[in-house]
Amino acid sequence: MENEIRQKIHRFLDGELTDIEADQLWAELLDDKESLDYYNTLTTLGEMGRKGKLDRFSETGQPPLAVSSAGRVFKPGVLKYLAAAAVLLAGLTILFTVSDFGTSETDFEPLALLEYPIERSESVPESVLPVINEAYVMALEGSPEDGIDLLQQRLQLQENSAVDEIEIVFAIARIHYNQQQFSEAGEWFVRLTQHPALEPYQLEQAYWYLANTLLHRSQTGEAAVYLHKVIELDGAYIRMAKQAVSATE
Repeated sequence: MENEIRQKIHRFLDGELTDIEADQLWAELLDDKESLDYYNTLTTLGEMGRKGKLDRFSETGQPPLAVSSAGRVFKPGVLKYLAAAAVLLAGLTILFTVSDFGTSETDFEPLALLEYPIERSESVPESVLPVINEAYVMALEGSPEDGIDLLQQRLQLQENSAVDEIEIVFAIARIHYNQQQFSEAGEWFVRLTQHPALEPYQLEQAYWYLANTLLHRSQTGEAAVYLHKVIELDGAYIRMAKQAVSATE
């Protein structure tokens, strides 16, 4: 099972999963902290590699291809990040985590942090992917306000499509959430849920994140409204929403 989910992670990072497959993977990752940490390590190392921070781990810059025990061929760039992982993991803080829900239906904590899908390009239009990734990197490097400003400036452009707007608003809300600015995050998630072009899976995710935001603000009653909306949509987050409802009602 572990090898299977890791293969899915690599396919996801390589842009080989459909939107539905990617959402199914995220549902699995939210229930498997070890695999989520593995994903977050790869994405963090990948971003560091693109910025040249891992160059010292590769003398040639072009290591040979390697084949995993599962028969998967790793690309040269990915191999460099994995080779560096053994050195970096001891001191590397995992930047994206979710709460451990435990086994009891009454044992629930709202999400501590939301993932920054830096490597996820299939569902994000190329027109806004660079600016969103740049904003996430700013947030990770300690300048979340600059990242939010960058995204808000882009949001004002007339050339944005409806899909562009959705992804930008999602990104702004994520950064606010991870800065524990739950009032601001809630406003952006509400704005997101009202966007007429949202796909069902995006609406479900927005409801789920909004519910977690409200729980952080101890607004249990309002959070329950959105948790029930998640359940009604019957998608990837239904089990976790039911667990949250059982714990909060």
